[in-house]
Amino acid sequence: MDDKKILVIDDDAALRLAIRDYLGHNGFKNVTGVTNGAEALARARTEIPDLIICDIAMPRMDGYTFIQEFRNDNRLKGVPIIVLTGRGEMVDIFKMAGIDNYLIKPVDPKALLARVRRLLGTTA
Repeated sequence: MDDKKILVIDDDAALRLAIRDYLGHNGFKNVTGVTNGAEALARARTEIPDLIICDIAMPRMDGYTFIQEFRNDNRLKGVPIIVLTGRGEMVDIFKMAGIDNYLIKPVDPKALLARVRRLLGTTA
């Protein structure tokens, strides 16, 4: 699992750190984070990740725009995306936006880990 690159996109620094630490304690050592979609797009194009964990409401470039741009890049099309959101009523929109899974905030770490493992094809 150490070789899987996970990119966390969220403007909440504490949440990015918590996700990185939790995934790290569970075998995912290559977890990095950025604060918005614009930074994420630049990073993903140079260091193609194996998985994206993305918030929706962010400054500069929100999650919707990021996902659209990300999915339009042929090199990145197959990379799975997990969306984190506080907006449970928007689930149908997320499904249409090219995501692979979602979690409603506050995020349950065990549920996040289970989704990460499933999408990356790894086990405990």
